[in-house]
Amino acid sequence: LLGGPKVREWVPCCAWTRPASPSDFADEIVRAVEEGYTTFKMHTASHFDCLEQIRAARAVAPPGFKLHLDFNHNRTLASVLPLLQELQEEHRDLVGFIEDPAPSLFNSPLTLSLTHARTSSLASPLSRL
Repeated sequence: LLGGPKVREWVPCCAWTRPASPSDFADEIVRAVEEGYTTFKMHTASHFDCLEQIRAARAVAPPGFKLHLDFNHNRTLASVLPLLQELQEEHRDLVGFIEDPAPSLFNSPLTLSLTHARTSSLASPLSRL
């Protein structure tokens, strides 16, 4: 695909959905399994309880099925650390992937102020935007 030799016959991919209530998430897992998927990616939202969603998925997911949870930096570090600990201890067999669990350090107020301090002395007008 990128100009090199063929190295595999297939590429893994996963089913996907937007943030959903636990019952809707379970329905989406059932749909994905029926369509032959073995991994499901979901963008989480802080207004849905991630652990309830995982419990709902566990009730319908077959053995070996994996969840890919994308937190999109949508929780504070203080709230995500206990959640990650519980995922590690209680749901390791089902949660196979975790993406963007904590707020980006590049968007923190401290980083933004340091970046502004560094770029405000540059001559380019674009650096002052």
